Amino acid sequence: MQAHIDAMTEVSEGKAGLSEVLGAELASDQAERLCSSAKTLSIAWATPEQIANDDEEGIPPEQRAAWQEFWRVVEGLQ
Repeated sequence: MQAHIDAMTEVSEGKAGLSEVLGAELASDQAERLCSSAKTLSIAWATPEQIANDDEEGIPPEQRAAWQEFWRVVEGLQ
């Protein structure tokens, strides 16, 4: 999870584009699906230690579902 957070931080800070993070160019509809699924993601439930250790214990059910949907969308892009 930490690697994904780092990559998304780089995008949000303008240090990397989405295509650089994913390693491929996306069609506009693909980017829209990806961004739409990402809008519901949150790590507010996690402590810094949980993030560093990829510990998902305590994740709220709605966030577990949001992350599962996000990864489903990502896998559909490949």
